[in-house]
Amino acid sequence: MIASRNVGVQDLLAVMGSSQNNDPAVIQSKRLSATGASSTETLAAAERRYHKAVAIGATVTRVSSVRHPPSEAIDRIVLNRWLGIPIFLAAMYLMFTVAINLGAVFIDFFDILFGAIFVTGSEQLLSLLGLPAWMIVLLSQGLGGGIQLVATFIPVIGFLFLCLSVMEDSGYMARAAFVIDRLMIGIGLPGSAFVPLIVGFGCNVPAVMATRALTKEDDRLMTIAMAPFMSCGARLTVYALFAAAFFKGQGQNIVFLL
Repeated sequence: MIASRNVGVQDLLAVMGSSQNNDPAVIQSKRLSATGASSTETLAAAERRYHKAVAIGATVTRVSSVRHPPSEAIDRIVLNRWLGIPIFLAAMYLMFTVAINLGAVFIDFFDILFGAIFVTGSEQLLSLLGLPAWMIVLLSQGLGGGIQLVATFIPVIGFLFLCLSVMEDSGYMARAAFVIDRLMIGIGLPGSAFVPLIVGFGCNVPAVMATRALTKEDDRLMTIAMAPFMSCGARLTVYALFAAAFFKGQGQNIVFLL
């Protein structure tokens, strides 16, 4: 039988009808209905017919145990109403710990390497070219020193993106976005924007870089615009200085509110 081509359907219906007419339970039920038998006999015949159907169903069906994948058990934990946010904060803490501690190992290496190339090396090269001293200082100490400073961000940002990639590939970032989405929806951002904003408390440069993980351009632009308002460590020192100067006795409260 090919049901999609309507081949053999009528033959199947005919066989089903003939088998139903030859069923003793069906024949007895029809006989009782035709002779006006009592309701008790009719119910008894219907019950026998039901038991026969159950017996047939038991012989042709097989119930196998349902095995739930491990991801469902994990979802019940990480998406829990009470455990979701603590687990998310613990994951963020672990990510920052790995990115900062491992990145700090390579900061001195990048500092020395780029300093030797763009500061010391450029200074010696410009001296050999016979340029004025003010231009040598401007190019080597100014431009070269700026490149050296930016280079120190490379290891921290690199390990941060490595941790974000691992969490993204594991599927946890999608679940974390679902957990935080209820908090972020009030400011018009998705839950995934919470991670770059948290990174902004450490430094705004990796916070802006982390917005690349957002899928929509509007969300990226809004998150980038909000990232400078996160109080990084460099800003906190300035806040503390001005708070102590202009809000004597209440400086700690001002800095805490910021």
